[in-house]
Amino acid sequence: NVREGDFIDYDDDIDLAVMLHSDSLEEIAKEWFALRSELGRRGLLDRSFVGDMHCKLKSDRVSVDLFPAWIIDGRLYIFPHTFGELDASAFYPLQTVVIEGAKIAIPGKPSQILTLNYGADWSTPDPSWSFDWPEAYEKFKDFIAALKREKGVRVL
Repeated sequence: NVREGDFIDYDDDIDLAVMLHSDSLEEIAKEWFALRSELGRRGLLDRSFVGDMHCKLKSDRVSVDLFPAWIIDGRLYIFPHTFGELDASAFYPLQTVVIEGAKIAIPGKPSQILTLNYGADWSTPDPSWSFDWPEAYEKFKDFIAALKREKGVRVL
């Protein structure tokens, strides 16, 4: 966690973004489902979780949510919170932080992503903050539609 330099005590999971490398929503949807299929083949996917926009990894110790991220025309997209409002330089180059002895790669300019999503006061915890899922679904509706089209041609 960028704010405290440690894991968040009151959080019950770890959220990770995986950068996809395609340059169209159709190809990103294909790449996302291919990744999920590969995770499933390797026994790493928690198949008890049903969802297309993100997935859960198997873990005995902690819940891990995996979200798709991509760059199109130099703009950064991370489902469900960053919709092209930031330049790709907010993500790349990555930087490494050490939390509890583990080296973890994080976006190069995390404060830009945090400010966009939590506001200028992101460094102060706000127990009343909640994520606006309806807004996210509206922003990402074209990506969600691409996922639905791709799922129609795949059996997961």
